Amino acid sequence: MEENGFKQLGFYILAILYFFMGIGSLMSTAIINKYGTRFCLMIGGLGIVVWILSSLLAVYDEEMVEKGVPMGIIYVGLFIGTIFNGFTVGILWASAN
Repeated sequence: MEENGFKQLGFYILAILYFFMGIGSLMSTAIINKYGTRFCLMIGGLGIVVWILSSLLAVYDEEMVEKGVPMGIIYVGLFIGTIFNGFTVGILWASAN
């Protein structure tokens, strides 16, 4: 990401991802018991899709900035997608086992 003008954002994204993955893992047993394995697997898959779609913000950043979208919106979108993915993947891993 540094080559594309995002500097150290990739390292921050990974740190946030693993932090929220840990939180999701700690809460996963209660969530799986309440909602069931099938629902948790679907939510985990949805989290991955959201993260991939939010990563497209970084891919198309130049086009978006040319259209008037502030860089802050791109950063916030990346962080929100990463937080959601981290939490849901923690649940996904526990429900897959």
